[in-house]
Amino acid sequence: MVDLCAGECGPGSYYSAARKLCVPCDVGNYQPRSGQSTCLTCPDDMITYGRGAVFAFECCKHRGRTF
Repeated sequence: MVDLCAGECGPGSYYSAARKLCVPCDVGNYQPRSGQSTCLTCPDDMITYGRGAVFAFECCKHRGRTF
């Protein structure tokens, strides 16, 4: 996590007002733009295989993998 004082949140993360810092997008979400307050959700039945995804193409068909 990054303190916002160091600059705006970069791609793959969002600014959490409640926590007052940048947080990586959770599994199943992505964010291609800087300075956002939310992450975008992968389409139905798709997930990312890690936190901090930047692009929609990182969303993959869910094959029953657990995290």
